[in-house]
Amino acid sequence: METVFSPDAVARQIPADPNGKLIEGTATEKAHVMCRNARAVLGAAGSGLDKVVKVMIFFKDFRDYKAVNDVYAEYFPHGPARSSCEATKLPAGASIEMDIIALQ
Repeated sequence: METVFSPDAVARQIPADPNGKLIEGTATEKAHVMCRNARAVLGAAGSGLDKVVKVMIFFKDFRDYKAVNDVYAEYFPHGPARSSCEATKLPAGASIEMDIIALQ
């Protein structure tokens, strides 16, 4: 898992375990992992999911959109700004990536 920090923002999650190994599973399972990881990273940075202001979700296969969207709604009920797109290659061979911008 790679995270980029700036004084006021935290960004980027792929569905990986704490050692950076991609997890296997459904798009739903991967989305839960990314959201839980984001919650932990944001918390460590003095922020939280409720302070997320923008999310960009990249899909290797856009057919995963509905499954990820359902999970997303559980973790981000405040509905921060969001964009989604299909991408041919994602970091570390991931099938989904979330780029998250949050305030501290």
